[in-house]
Amino acid sequence: MVFVNSTKPSRLLSDWLQNIDKTVDEAELWVSSGKPEHWQWSLKYSEDFEEGYTYWGIRLNISSLRDFCEEIGKGTAASLNKMFEELMQRKKPQIVLFYVTDKIGIVGAGLVTSFEFDFSNLFWPEEKRSGNVEFPFRFKMKILWLSPFGEKRDYEILKRVEKNYNRSGLQHVQDENVVKELKEFLKKRIKEYEEKLTAITSQSLGEEFIGPEPYTTSTLSREELEGEIRKSDLHIERDVLGQITAAFNSGKHILLIGPPGTGKTTLARIIAKVLGGAFVEATASGEWSRIDVIGGPTFVGGEVQWKSGVLLRAIAESFKNKGKAVLIIDEINRANMDRAFGEFFTIFGGNPAEWYLPNSLLNEIKTFNDKIDETAKILLEEWKNQRGERLRIPESFRIIATMNVYDRRYLFSLGYALLRRFAVVPLENPENVEQVLEKHCDAPEVIGKIFDIYQGLRQRKITLGIALLLDVAKTACELKKDMSDVTKAVDKAMQMIIVPQLEGLLPSQLENVRELLKQKGFLASVEALEQLYPETTGDSGSA
Repeated sequence: MVFVNSTKPSRLLSDWLQNIDKTVDEAELWVSSGKPEHWQWSLKYSEDFEEGYTYWGIRLNISSLRDFCEEIGKGTAASLNKMFEELMQRKKPQIVLFYVTDKIGIVGAGLVTSFEFDFSNLFWPEEKRSGNVEFPFRFKMKILWLSPFGEKRDYEILKRVEKNYNRSGLQHVQDENVVKELKEFLKKRIKEYEEKLTAITSQSLGEEFIGPEPYTTSTLSREELEGEIRKSDLHIERDVLGQITAAFNSGKHILLIGPPGTGKTTLARIIAKVLGGAFVEATASGEWSRIDVIGGPTFVGGEVQWKSGVLLRAIAESFKNKGKAVLIIDEINRANMDRAFGEFFTIFGGNPAEWYLPNSLLNEIKTFNDKIDETAKILLEEWKNQRGERLRIPESFRIIATMNVYDRRYLFSLGYALLRRFAVVPLENPENVEQVLEKHCDAPEVIGKIFDIYQGLRQRKITLGIALLLDVAKTACELKKDMSDVTKAVDKAMQMIIVPQLEGLLPSQLENVRELLKQKGFLASVEALEQLYPETTGDSGSA
């Protein structure tokens, strides 16, 4: 598509826009009829991409296209030929009335500025759902008038037009009496629209329209993400941020994996902030069931009520936040996939344009009548507004999950079905770990001992995340103020921060950590390790 900000208006278009009354008097009038979801998307295009301009499309099969190219034919093809002739040969302005079906009516008008054929890009909601280009011919229009949100469109002239030109497709208004009256109506409405500077909005279709922006989309900006990262203590490589933004913008959920302290959860929250700030966060466990993720019946005050799970709560949050919300699931690998995530695979099959809550789930919620939570009320209301068999999930909704690579004790397999819906992004420490630590602690001897432990663990195939190392450095520097012994200061910091994070290691790995700490003289850490993980002591018989 050619964006108007990349072109320069011709003298003809400039003249038309400068003298609207004259333009309306000279114009040919048309009515373009379509379903509510299509007109909503057309007007959202004006909001999101080219302010003041919108598109309409024509469904053409090969026969109609042949008729169109040969300048013959009936119906839509003939109408397009006529519009082409009037605009290209006679240089007459063409004004199209936006007619929305389902008893909504005419909601605006636009001046045709260009024509396009596109057989390769999916533009309309219907096309994105089917995966096929259904409306290859499009014309762009400069919006001249939109009825304000909630306005009652009971004008007599519009009723007459809607009665006589309510077929699908493009229709030429030729009744002289109707044309004359309609042009006077348009001149008045266009003038009012310009004077009031009415906001262009997809909700101009009124309260009876199909619902609050179910097709909202957004992209994740790497530049904005980098900006927020710089404000934090996180140290994430730029190429990793590139992987995350590419995964998000291509319609994938994201699984962040890495050792403790690499900033997985903090990064997930920052992503949510960049996208608009709305998120629901939960930590998975082996006790999770369908009720925790999707929802189900639960006892409240002695009666059975519907309780929504974290997924439905996050989707409801997305509807409340114009389609922008994130569900953060920490330690997702701890959950039993089959027991907790069965319906997840059904809901998130395919690309984001195909994400729906099935009507079977929504009908299940309805059986609880008024015994439902606020989340369920939001979802049922959205379902009603969208007027579809299933409730479409906003395309910008995403799940960001984390997985601690130490978690070997909770071996519920993630499985191919889940991994296929996620892009897996590993988080690793920066290469300059020692320099990063030095920025947060001005005691070289403290940094030296921490870095020595870090290197010793790496040799044993165990990695501590940079966030944990920073916490140890900051804590040890504070402890050093009251301790003359640097080793004891670092030991105490290790005992407080590192040892509790090692629960996912295998017994043999814990034994390696114990021997290293003992070798370095960190006896308080060794004692804490033996208390928390008795399998590391000689009595347990562990290797």
